[in-house]
Amino acid sequence: MDIEKHIYNNESEKALDILSTHKSELLNGDEAYFDLLFKISESDQDISYSEYLSFINTSIERNDVLKVEKFIEKNIELSISQSEYDEDLFEIDWNLLNQIREYGDIKKANDIYERLVFFSKNTKESATYEEFTRQKIRLQIHETVLLGIEKNVEQGLALCTQMLESATQIKDINLMIASYYFKSGFLVSTGNLEEYIADAEKCYELDEALANGSAFMPAIIQNMLDAYIYKGVNKSRVLELINDLESDPRTKDMILPISINSMSLFEEGSEERKEIFSKFNVDNVPDLASSGIGKELAREFAKDKIDVILTTRREDNLKELASELIADHEIQATVTALDLSKPAMADELYTKVKSLRKSTDFLVNNAGFGDNGDFLDCELSKQEEMVNLNIIALTKLCHLFGQDMKSNKNGTILNVAPTASFQPGPTMSVYFATKHYVLALSEAIAEELRPHNVFVSTLCPGPTQSEFGERAGFGKIIPGEGNPFPTSDIVARYGYKQMKNRKVVAIHGFWNAVQANLVRFVPRSIVRKMAHQKMKQ
Repeated sequence: MDIEKHIYNNESEKALDILSTHKSELLNGDEAYFDLLFKISESDQDISYSEYLSFINTSIERNDVLKVEKFIEKNIELSISQSEYDEDLFEIDWNLLNQIREYGDIKKANDIYERLVFFSKNTKESATYEEFTRQKIRLQIHETVLLGIEKNVEQGLALCTQMLESATQIKDINLMIASYYFKSGFLVSTGNLEEYIADAEKCYELDEALANGSAFMPAIIQNMLDAYIYKGVNKSRVLELINDLESDPRTKDMILPISINSMSLFEEGSEERKEIFSKFNVDNVPDLASSGIGKELAREFAKDKIDVILTTRREDNLKELASELIADHEIQATVTALDLSKPAMADELYTKVKSLRKSTDFLVNNAGFGDNGDFLDCELSKQEEMVNLNIIALTKLCHLFGQDMKSNKNGTILNVAPTASFQPGPTMSVYFATKHYVLALSEAIAEELRPHNVFVSTLCPGPTQSEFGERAGFGKIIPGEGNPFPTSDIVARYGYKQMKNRKVVAIHGFWNAVQANLVRFVPRSIVRKMAHQKMKQ
C-alpha cells in the first residue's frame, strides 16, 4: 500500500491526501484499518501502543524493514529505563527484532534484543508472572535462532525444551507451538524424524484450540507433510491433512505444491493420485508454455509497478509476455534479444539498457542452462557455452550494474543458484560447478555492497517445473504426471519476497534447505557418492 509507505516515510500529508480522495477504493471492507491509517497520518493524534502495534503487524511484511525501524525509533522507541510493563510496547520491538534478523542484520537484531532484555528486567516488578514468562520465552526464541545459525544442536534442543516447559506451565498455546517449531529445526539436523513428526502432530492438535490459529502452523504443516512424504509412510494421514488444509485460509495457497509433492507417495493410476489430481481443474494448473522462473519473476516486478527490460535468445516468446505486463499492470516492458552465452554479449546488454534508462534499480540474473551426462561424454562446446552464460556473463553484469548501483547508493541484485550450488554433481559436473561459483560470488559481494545500500540476494530453488529439464536432457516435465516439483510461479513468488526482505541466501522448500545444510556435516566422499546415485535416479 502506498499509504503505508508514506506513513513509514513520515510523509503524513501525502498519506492524508490519498486517504481523503480514495476512501471508497481503500475501505475494501476493512473500515477499522482505514480509520487507523487516518489516525496515524494525523500528527496531532494521540496514538496508543496497541494501535501502533496493530498498524505495524498488518504492514511490516510488505514494507522496507529499515523504514519501519526508523519510524519506530522516531515515534515509539522503547525506553530501557521504563519501569512500567506494557505488553504492546514489548511486542512492537519484538516484531521489529524478528524482521531485522530475517533481513540479515544480526548485529542490529542483537542490539534490539539487548534493549528488550533491559526492558524486561526493569519492568519485572510490574509484570505478572505470566507476562514475565512470555517475555523470557520470546527472548529465548532469538537465542535459539542464533544457536541454529551456529549449528549448536545440543544447546539448541536444550533451550527449546526449556521454552516448551515454560510455555506449558503458563498454558500459552501460541508459545508452545513456537517452541515446537524451533525445536524441529534441531531435530532435523539430528535426523530424528520420528520425534519431529510426533511434535508436529501435537502442534496440529494444539492449533485447533486457537481461535485464529498459530502463525507458525503453515510452515509446521508443510514440513510435517514433507517428512511423511520423505519417509514414505502414513499415506492415509497425508491425504487427510491435504483435505483439512483446503478449508484453512492460512494454507489454501499451499495446497497445489503440497499435493503435487505428495503424488510421489502413490503409484501411477492409483485412486489416491486420482483423488489428489481431481482437486485441480485447468484454472489451477499453470500453463507451462510461460512457466520459467524468469518470466514469473518479471510478473512479480510488474505487480509492484516496476518497469522491466526482458532479455532472451527467443524474442517472440517474451514479446507476448511484455504485452501481457503492459496491459495488466500499466508498466513499461521492453524486450531485447541477445545470446548471453556468446562473448561480449553482456557488455552489449549493458550498453542497451543504459540507452533505455538512466539508472537501474534491480538486476535479475536468471539465465542459465545445464547438460546431462558424464563430463568426458558431453560436448565441450556446450560446456564452454554453459560457462560463458552461467559464470562470465553473470559476473560481467554484476560488475557493470553493480558499479552504477554503488555510485547511486541504491540497488538490488537477484541471482539464481539452485540447490545444485551446495554440492558436487556427477553427470552434471560443469553445471553444478558453475552454480557453486554463482552462490559463492553472490554471498561475497552481498557483504561488500551492503554498506553502499546495494543488496544481493540469491534464490536457491530445488528441481522446478520449467523448460530447464528439457534442455538439460531429462525430458519435458508435465504437471500431474507424478511430478513432485513445485511450479515456477510458486518459486518466483518466494524468491521475490525474500529479495524484498533482503535475504542473502533464500532456499526454497524445507527439504531443499535441510539437504543443502546437511552436506556441511557429511564427509565429502559420502556426499559425492550420494549425489552421483541421486543424479542417476
